[in-house]
Amino acid sequence: MPPIPHARAQCAWAWAALISTAVPMMAGCGSRLVSAPTQGAGVSLNVNGTSLFYEASGTGPVVVLVSGGGTLDRRMWDEQFVDLATDYRVIRYDIRGIGRSARPESPFSHSDDLAALLRELRTGPVDLVGLSFGAAIALDYALEHPESVHRLVLASPGLSDDRAANLEGALTLSEMARERGIAEVIERLVNSRSLLAAPSPASQQRLRTIYTENADVFL
Repeated sequence: MPPIPHARAQCAWAWAALISTAVPMMAGCGSRLVSAPTQGAGVSLNVNGTSLFYEASGTGPVVVLVSGGGTLDRRMWDEQFVDLATDYRVIRYDIRGIGRSARPESPFSHSDDLAALLRELRTGPVDLVGLSFGAAIALDYALEHPESVHRLVLASPGLSDDRAANLEGALTLSEMARERGIAEVIERLVNSRSLLAAPSPASQQRLRTIYTENADVFL
């Protein structure tokens, strides 16, 4: 796993440690999982020296969903993406290094990535919703671009410059993956009550799928 050279979410894996953070949004939806949304095909955009994958649906005021928890990509917002699209234009994306977005090759800023994405999409001021490390990204963006944020919603927020906390969990999981195999790490996470307070077979399978498809993040 590459080292984290400095703060403010500047490196590829600064967010990965927050995988151990509670995931209240997803846990709260464990009993009402929806099928993957089909509205608004996803698009990869070249912005800020990278490729970011995003999806948009609905019309109205813009709501941007920023995922968190290390290896939880945009799919963690499946329920919210569908529900909010009835009244808003909803945008969700994979932050750099996760999901279908490009893996990082050098230090960078997640908040700068977000700013570049929203400029490209010409959203104007947005309602910004972030979970865990996604909340840290949202907070950085709001501090750097206050004129571009209408409302800010932070769930279980972290701080991007807390290097010690960011590193500890990431290194533990990475070491476990190398020693015991990625499958065991994923099963430990899927069965952790800190991730799903009220797990169901469907919610656990969705987590398992997301983690498996992002297995390179652990290594």
